[in-house]
Amino acid sequence: MIKIKKYLSFFLIIIIIMSNHPKGLFAVNQIWFMRLDDVKVHTLAIPLKEPVQFSWEPFPHPVYIFSVVEVESEGVKGYSAIEFGPAYKQFLETTVKMIIQGLNIDLENFDYRLLEIGSWAIQRLGAFETAIMDLRAKICGLPLYKFLGGGRKKIRVYASTGRLLTPEKTVELVKNYYEMGINAVKLRFRRSSIRDDIEVLKTVRREFGDILIAVDANQAWSYTPPYWDRKTALSRKRA
Repeated sequence: MIKIKKYLSFFLIIIIIMSNHPKGLFAVNQIWFMRLDDVKVHTLAIPLKEPVQFSWEPFPHPVYIFSVVEVESEGVKGYSAIEFGPAYKQFLETTVKMIIQGLNIDLENFDYRLLEIGSWAIQRLGAFETAIMDLRAKICGLPLYKFLGGGRKKIRVYASTGRLLTPEKTVELVKNYYEMGINAVKLRFRRSSIRDDIEVLKTVRREFGDILIAVDANQAWSYTPPYWDRKTALSRKRA
């Protein structure tokens, strides 16, 4: 009963926020009102050379599954991608599409709390939002970065290790990134002990003294140790 009430509340919020607008679709420098004609999700599975266990997952897997989100308005299409599979496709192509399709959306006054509410209630809607942004940029005839106000043609990037590797394997991976010209990396912390995490960090720093290092403690805030909370991180910052 609680779940049903949650879903009904979610649907009601969407209907209120995205109610039909009398002005329909038009453009004045930017596209503020638009009608979404279709929402599709293409789920793909790419075989990997060897099974990979990402730091946020409990088991290794032989394929990489992700979905490409496609939204359409008057023949123009916008795209984005997300690391979700068939369940996400089902959610967007049924629940979201049923409510969104055919409505005039006021993008100037769009309440993006809707996306936050949707993410907490059922599934993450960030990929749906990004696809809409891509669609708006194409309607305006602009690259997405320019549509969002960007002016640089080059940006600095970092490489994420994504896995819980040994210190030696982590160094090999970081070396590959470094040789590609990437001098900022993100390490993953969530091993069987905090000491093991710190050892990986120390080993990478010894090998690469001039790179920037960030850390992501994937799921290390659960009910089973080791814990990586703010207090623990601050106490270990000079380790």
